[in-house]
Amino acid sequence: MKITDLWLTHFGKFHSKHISLNPGMNVVEGNNEAGKSTIHSFIFAMLFGLEGSADARLMRDKYKPWEDKGGYCGTMRIEEGSRAYLIERGFSKDKPYVHLTDVASGREIIPAQSKLNDLLGGMTENIYLNTVSIGQMKSVAVDELAGELKEHVNNLGSAGNINISIQGAQDTLSEGRRRLERRLSPADKVNVSELQGMYDTAILELDRNISKYSSVADRIKEGRQKEYTEYSEKQNSHDLLKRRQEELENSRRQITDEIARYEQEKGQIVARAGRKPKYLDENALRAGAKPGMPTIGLISIIMMFFMVAGAALVGVLLYNGDVSKRHAIYAFIAAAVVFVIFLNIFIVGIRIRRKRYNFFRLACDKMAKMGEAKSALSSVEEQLGKCNADLSELDSSEYFAIHEQNEELEKELLKLEYEQQNLVKNIDDISARLQAAKRAKAENDRLKDKIAAYRLAMQKLFEAAEEIENSFGEDMLRDASVYFKEVTHEAYDEIIIGRDHKPMLKRGDRIVDLTSVSRGTIEQAYLCIRLAASECIAKVSMPLLLDDTFAFFDDERTKSALKLLKNSNHQVIIMTCQKREKQLIKA
Repeated sequence: MKITDLWLTHFGKFHSKHISLNPGMNVVEGNNEAGKSTIHSFIFAMLFGLEGSADARLMRDKYKPWEDKGGYCGTMRIEEGSRAYLIERGFSKDKPYVHLTDVASGREIIPAQSKLNDLLGGMTENIYLNTVSIGQMKSVAVDELAGELKEHVNNLGSAGNINISIQGAQDTLSEGRRRLERRLSPADKVNVSELQGMYDTAILELDRNISKYSSVADRIKEGRQKEYTEYSEKQNSHDLLKRRQEELENSRRQITDEIARYEQEKGQIVARAGRKPKYLDENALRAGAKPGMPTIGLISIIMMFFMVAGAALVGVLLYNGDVSKRHAIYAFIAAAVVFVIFLNIFIVGIRIRRKRYNFFRLACDKMAKMGEAKSALSSVEEQLGKCNADLSELDSSEYFAIHEQNEELEKELLKLEYEQQNLVKNIDDISARLQAAKRAKAENDRLKDKIAAYRLAMQKLFEAAEEIENSFGEDMLRDASVYFKEVTHEAYDEIIIGRDHKPMLKRGDRIVDLTSVSRGTIEQAYLCIRLAASECIAKVSMPLLLDDTFAFFDDERTKSALKLLKNSNHQVIIMTCQKREKQLIKA
């Protein structure tokens, strides 16, 4: 891959800045703060964007346009083989975007990032930053740079990836294993067998309760049916007697009312008769003695008899001549008058007797009806007494015994139902605990499997690292040693890895530790390792970006390094604040 053009539309200090690059060696020369590192970062941003790693997001904040002139974006043209592509990116935090266009056809490629990943040969931003993109190293102390080189060489030799640290991987796996072990539930929370036993026991107890409940319910059903039958029979008899009782009560009320009415009518008759006569006395009426002639009538009869006798006596005396005719006439007249008077009195007495007889007859009639009514009342009361006795003697003991038995069964059923609810609640509680225990056990089993996997991964990691170190590491270190030997004018023979994976330099029979050499030598070894690593790892030839990389190189080794880079298959972009690199390239 080669970069041909950069358009820093709005990026950092640059606005509408265009830079053209050649396929081979390129030198971007400028003073400090001129923007060389900005261009370096812009190339990274165009290839990978600024949304991925934490370093990329920090870079996004660092290179926001100094002035708001229409966005935060840029464009870059690249060539891969015979095809050219145009990459357009927006770096805004809210709406980042990427477009990839085939220059020849003018067709936009979708999805852009997927095609761009293919063009990068699968190179990630971490591999990119640790191989072909070499930033400024001037702030790194000698011992720190040596340690970094040791780590990079160690990782490349062991795992084929600068971004992978064997020790870091081991620490990560160990920490992951410890983290999983801390997540293991204690034994009391995963005691599935004990909880399962409690659950099975509770289920058996519930089954027994349900069986007993069903039996009691059947007995209640049978008892209620028997109770209903017994109640129905007693109720029918009771209803008949009650109806008979009501009928007799009605009859008694009617007869009582009749007696009262007859008594009232009798009283009215007595009242009409005037002062209560003896012939209307209850005893007289009950004896049936008819009323006789009133005393005035009897006197009238006697007086009329005496008047007739006196008249006869006067006639005899007149006939015998004992009285005069005139006196006899006076006597006859007086007798006749008295006779007529007492005759009238007699007639009045007859009328009084007839009236008394009528009252007597009416009173006797009422008395007779009262007697009949009282006899009927006596009969009704006798029947009512018998009906009441039958009602009181109606035997309900069997019904009440059945009813009481059913009530006891109902209480037992309620008790069983309450126990059943408690059992169900207990079973639900045990079931929840059992399920939680099963989940905890399953989680523990899963965690134990993962812990075992972590242990196996650690084992395989070291086995694989050793195997890779014997293959890839040897190839990479061999190439790096060739480059390093060329750059140092054969001052050193090769870069090697010690028993403790410490990178060292070999010169003849002497092994030199990195801490014993100059910073320039360390950076030269660093450059050679990166170059060898990029050629071993990357599937495509990526541009090499070197930002003030030769600051600690002397002229001879700088010249050797530039020659090495020129003869490589990479496009080289050197960013420097010095004129030496440009002069050496021209020379």
